[in-house]
Amino acid sequence: MILGVSGVGKSTLLSKYKEKHNDEESKGAGRVPVVTFSAPAAPTPKALMQAINRALRGPETGTSAELMQRAVQYINHFKVEMLFMDEAHHLIDRGRMKTHAHLGDCWKEFSDQVGCCIGMCGAPRLRLLFETNNQLRNRWSSSFVLRPFSYDDGQEALAGFVFTLIQEGVSENCQQFLLQSDTISRIQYATDGVPAVVVKFLRSLKKVMTGLGELDMTVLDKAWNFHGTARLPTHRRPFHRDFNFERLMGYEEPFYPSSFDGDNHANFS
Repeated sequence: MILGVSGVGKSTLLSKYKEKHNDEESKGAGRVPVVTFSAPAAPTPKALMQAINRALRGPETGTSAELMQRAVQYINHFKVEMLFMDEAHHLIDRGRMKTHAHLGDCWKEFSDQVGCCIGMCGAPRLRLLFETNNQLRNRWSSSFVLRPFSYDDGQEALAGFVFTLIQEGVSENCQQFLLQSDTISRIQYATDGVPAVVVKFLRSLKKVMTGLGELDMTVLDKAWNFHGTARLPTHRRPFHRDFNFERLMGYEEPFYPSSFDGDNHANFS
């Protein structure tokens, strides 16, 4: 399993992995080493099997049993080595324990019939799936957690990420300003260290900077215009001199803990 809160790069990782391993040599040999698909938002055993057939460009008609058998045949025919289910937490987002157990049984039955490795990728709550099915739990005995950039490492990793994103198309003076320790610390609070939010912020900054020569905290504050930021007082705005350097996880603040998965930085491994 690959677990992580929204925005840490799970889907991007799967996309790059698939792109790397499904090379021209494999295509020429009629092989598809890596297949990815997304769990349906309202999953049923039939919808789950339809999603796999869709990923393999096969027909989606028939009963759930027929669809499962067809998916197994496709996977074996194309010599699939790795099958990834993205958004796998959808399996436990609807219905009750009986529904979760039914979906778990379907997924277990399918996994027993295919000759490939299977990975699941989703939000931390995906772990709840295994509380309803011990046999399923034994088939996914290991997990890897993708986390936001930490508040406790001096923001070195975040600084490296920001540098990678800005090294082209940003002047040297702007780069130096953005990579200052104080600025990186403020970016950490403004994004909660979530990579996707860092990218969103830097894109917003690029738009705000169009036509501007200098970069300062006022410009950064203007670019920090996300859901939940407009009405915050100055001491809760990371790029304002009054900021109190406390995480923005209060009620109606941008990183208020999710009712499903809790705090972005919770230890859920």
